[in-house]
Amino acid sequence: MNKSEAEAGYTTIEALVSVALIALAGAIMLGISAVSIRSLAASKNAASVSANALAIDGALRAAIGRVRVPWWERRFAVTEGDSRASVAWLDGFPDRELSVSESGGHLVMEESGRGILYRSGAEIDSLSVETLRDPGGFCAGLEIRYGVGGTAFTCVAPFASRSLGEP
Repeated sequence: MNKSEAEAGYTTIEALVSVALIALAGAIMLGISAVSIRSLAASKNAASVSANALAIDGALRAAIGRVRVPWWERRFAVTEGDSRASVAWLDGFPDRELSVSESGGHLVMEESGRGILYRSGAEIDSLSVETLRDPGGFCAGLEIRYGVGGTAFTCVAPFASRSLGEP
């Protein structure tokens, strides 16, 4: 059985079509890979921002929870500013004060006379500190709004000895 020369292999057109199909499949896969890589980078960035915010939130809640104002103290020292607040009665002592502020682009919590309790590892974009009031109008905690990586976060932290509910 001898095959004629015309039947011996693929034609040039058939070879070009198969090369073009392979090139098209490669281009599609390259596009999908580029989108996947961009999505992965965005996911890693979002996870990093969330992890930093979670660390800041945990430190804020732990430090503010250490403020223990006796129930009979209705008025006590709370100093508020644009991006800072100080409150007395840290660990139940009237002369110990907790300060929350921004310094060098980081959130900083300090204890009067003892130095820095916490300094955020991540830089913050913004910081706003306000006092929380109970229904009787007395200070019951702090509300801290901060930005990390262009995302805004809010931490509402009551003092350990105060309730935001009924007086």
